[in-house]
Amino acid sequence: TFSNCTPGGKLAQSTTSPVRIWKAAINPARRGILQPKLSGRRLTGIGFGAIVTPRQDLRECVMSHTLWIATRKGAFALRSDSARRSWKLSGPQFLGHIVHHIVQDPRDPKVVLMAAKTGHLGPTMYRSTDRGRKWAEVKQPPAFRAATDAEASRAVEAVFWLTPGHASEPGAWYAGTVPAGLFRSVDGGDRWEPVAGFNDHPMRAQWAPGLATPGGEILHSILVDPRDARHLYIGISIGGIFESTDAGQ
Repeated sequence: TFSNCTPGGKLAQSTTSPVRIWKAAINPARRGILQPKLSGRRLTGIGFGAIVTPRQDLRECVMSHTLWIATRKGAFALRSDSARRSWKLSGPQFLGHIVHHIVQDPRDPKVVLMAAKTGHLGPTMYRSTDRGRKWAEVKQPPAFRAATDAEASRAVEAVFWLTPGHASEPGAWYAGTVPAGLFRSVDGGDRWEPVAGFNDHPMRAQWAPGLATPGGEILHSILVDPRDARHLYIGISIGGIFESTDAGQ
């Protein structure tokens, strides 16, 4: 069981194992299957048929530091070596899009979510499952529920903020929008549902009265308590800070 990339591109084994460090090595003939290396009675290499993804992912173990940059002219990435002495800029991706936020999932670093908007197609989100090499538009972006005849309709103008869920909830994400709305995904960000506990709360008209900043009425921050998956804080421009202890219900 491997825990994390260590300086120099080595893979550290779990502390319960007698082997301290296992050096990464691929046997190309076995299509990415890592082979054991024995020295007398001591195991010195990676072994027992552990499956890894192609060779590029081992290079990413060495180049493990990525800074994602969201701009009004697309998305960029700065990637460094393990010592952070050398950096390489790539991009732009999605040139012509206003990119509000890009977040790489700390629970599954292969997954990266991007909140973007174009002038004529409106807001949407993109998802990568290979650390940002290829992207696909999500199947169901955040959207408010249909309004009743007695309600004013609401439409998402932009997805402004993305927050991964608690470490105990793989696949869970939260999103904040303009106008102020809270949304949740449980499938890694591919399909989103409104959080009715906030979006339809009787006090919402007072909490988010529509007094917009130049960028609109923005739900601009979402924090998940690392000690409790159901404990949330959200921040709204003009509206203030709000707390939930039941995952927004």
